[in-house]
Amino acid sequence: MPSRLFALIGLAIGLWSHSAECARETDWWRTAGAAVVEHQEGNNETVCSLFFYNNDNAAVVTWGKAQVRDISFYDQNWRFSDDQQIPVAVRIGETWLGHTTDRSRPYLVASADQERLSVPIQAPAEELLRNTPQITVQLGDRELSVGVARGKMPALLKAVERCRAVLK
Repeated sequence: MPSRLFALIGLAIGLWSHSAECARETDWWRTAGAAVVEHQEGNNETVCSLFFYNNDNAAVVTWGKAQVRDISFYDQNWRFSDDQQIPVAVRIGETWLGHTTDRSRPYLVASADQERLSVPIQAPAEELLRNTPQITVQLGDRELSVGVARGKMPALLKAVERCRAVLK
């Protein structure tokens, strides 16, 4: 089972940075169900990502030097077209992110690519992550929730902070 979890992290990083020819990766923290990894994005920008994962799914919060950039969700059972745009609702714990409309929930627009949904966000995520039990994405008739290791969150966020401090 651990090899399957590491394969999922590898899949998530590989899909996320699929256009990078020679991606450099540095582990800042790794524990059961979570990891902080420094890696290169497709446009050769170095970023820090906080991975939460279970057997078949992952949620990944990614920061650039200045701020959080996006949250990506991975499900090995999803099959999206490349660059497909999908309206989604994203929740960190009990807090919904996004724009309010006449809908019952705020929404964001995700870019889909095979087994991944990537949702750009502007909200500071650190405080929301600090006490959340899960990160959820809702799309149409589907929902994916990935549990968060709350007891390990202070160490994970400290690792994110250290990782971001070295970004250029």
